[in-house]
Amino acid sequence: MGVLAALAAEVAQIVLLLLAAPLWVDVMQAVGAWMGGERAAPFGTRWREIIAGWRRGDAVGFFAWATLVPAMAATAILPLGTVHTLLACLADPLAIGLMLLATRLPLWVRVPSDVVLRRNILARLAVSREWQTTLMLVPLLALTSALLAIGLPGVDGLAGLVRDMRAQPVSALTGALVFAALGILLVVQGRLLSAEEFDTLAPSAEGRERAVLRYGHDVASGCWLLLMADLAMPGLMGNGARLSMTMTGWAVAPLRLAAVAALVAVVRGLAPRAPSRHAAIFAGAAVLLVLAGRLSA
Repeated sequence: MGVLAALAAEVAQIVLLLLAAPLWVDVMQAVGAWMGGERAAPFGTRWREIIAGWRRGDAVGFFAWATLVPAMAATAILPLGTVHTLLACLADPLAIGLMLLATRLPLWVRVPSDVVLRRNILARLAVSREWQTTLMLVPLLALTSALLAIGLPGVDGLAGLVRDMRAQPVSALTGALVFAALGILLVVQGRLLSAEEFDTLAPSAEGRERAVLRYGHDVASGCWLLLMADLAMPGLMGNGARLSMTMTGWAVAPLRLAAVAALVAVVRGLAPRAPSRHAAIFAGAAVLLVLAGRLSA
């Protein structure tokens, strides 16, 4: 019965994340529009754009599908409402981050190799900017995984953190993970979560191929939001101790994602100078918190 329950939770999680992915883009764009004093587009606009593109019936190339597959795999691993799913034990921040970065790899390869895109200065600049983001993001993700291992030895990623945090004092670690999540947010908000930036990478895509590319971006963006929400708010996920806690975890999951999506839009609207520098400061604070927690234990 435990395996069946975990399988049911896994399927429900994948379905919910795949259905809701374009809605988080709507949330980010709506908050950004409100901050700029503009009128927000109707909720569900992103889904309508994707469906309209898919109905055109054009052929979809390999590069488009290659951006979608890693993002869909990440939806099966990251815990949404409960950590008792079949693959939650694999939810390591670094592994998830690399999987989500793999969604951009086909476009990073396509831009310099395609004769037309190679002449597109905006596309080449977008690839260069995303490579710079990656160079900052990968060490930050590795540091986050290391903080989990140091703060709670033997823990198996985010699922182990949620299971063990009520049995062991991990206040220093949970505080450090909030700083780590903020650092990740600062790095990804301007590039990897921007729908406009993504469209720059594939300016010639049309119809069904453009719909698949946009949907892949939206699913990856939703997973980035979920990763940051899991790091910052692990206590709001169900750990299976009581049915009420599990149900609460599922109920608050959309609120967690909406809150992070809104925060991303706010940070993007504020346009902080040198976000990578601020991310490094948050990373340093996270390290100090974990070390202080270990020394005081």
